[in-house]
Amino acid sequence: MTREENRSDRGLLRRLDFGDAVIFFYALAIIRQYFWILPHNRIAWLLSFAVAAVFIYFYVSTKQILAARCELSFWILLLPTLLFAYSLRVAFPDRSYDVWAYHLLNSDRSLHGPLSQRALVDGELDEER
Repeated sequence: MTREENRSDRGLLRRLDFGDAVIFFYALAIIRQYFWILPHNRIAWLLSFAVAAVFIYFYVSTKQILAARCELSFWILLLPTLLFAYSLRVAFPDRSYDVWAYHLLNSDRSLHGPLSQRALVDGELDEER
């Protein structure tokens, strides 16, 4: 390996961040669907991984490097503030419509079987069991 290739690999590693890992796994999941036709699961996963690795290599090598990053003092100031603001909501449960109509009804249905038609229309639980 020459010095120029070694420098380009270090430059490529500097461009990697957490979002690139997320994109890699997202690409891996999508690419895997195209290899369902293969009879051997291991070969399909290996090919999916290889294609996703090639994809992420070209993505990272063509990605522009962000010049400005947040300093540590920014995160030291921001994280405790956000943690405090979000911790104020811990004592108050979520009472929005989707929680009552979807989550609670589906949990009751999973515990006690199907709901009646009236319960589905009115959005209430069937009390006549």
